[in-house]
Amino acid sequence: MGYFDIGGGLAVDYDGSASIDGHSRNYDLDEYCVDIVEAIMAAFSPHDIPHPTIISESGRWNRRAQCQCCYLTSSMLMTSNRNHCPTPLPENLHPSIDFLIDTLRHIEVRRLQENFNDAIYYRDQARKAFQIGELSLRERALAENICLTILHQIADRVPEMTRPPASLQSIKDSLSDIYYGNFSVFQSLPDAWAIQQVFPRHALATSR
Repeated sequence: MGYFDIGGGLAVDYDGSASIDGHSRNYDLDEYCVDIVEAIMAAFSPHDIPHPTIISESGRWNRRAQCQCCYLTSSMLMTSNRNHCPTPLPENLHPSIDFLIDTLRHIEVRRLQENFNDAIYYRDQARKAFQIGELSLRERALAENICLTILHQIADRVPEMTRPPASLQSIKDSLSDIYYGNFSVFQSLPDAWAIQQVFPRHALATSR
């Protein structure tokens, strides 16, 4: 086991009193880490199991820290929709992928709507094939990448159309890069406003 995800569980000292009060916690980060590490060592060592990298999803603690082999993270992930079709392409592909490749090779301004419809249809066929085990995960990823490549090329050529259909006018927006951020402060703000939860001022101040 290379990684051990313990989930959450790190309490937030909302009022900064470091006490057993309901809005506080009476232990520090080092103690939290030591307890977790010792518990896992006690379970693994007697069986000669190598110690894993321990990951904790710290939620509202909202800070990045490192303690022994325990990593506490607040995540910022960026998913770019700008994927590229790999070359050379593998052989003996699923028919849905072959059709996607053929669509990619025959993109024309006068057929952009047809190209778009074909790309979505064959991508969905690939997803269905994956669900029933006819497509491997790598093949599924390949189908998704080819489809995105088609959509980007369509989006680049839409301005060349005299009267682009409504389904293509907003394609550029749907292909924008997507950012995913795990910022628990955005969860705390509405809770503080709506149900008068104590806002974690102290925890946020110490995490800057």
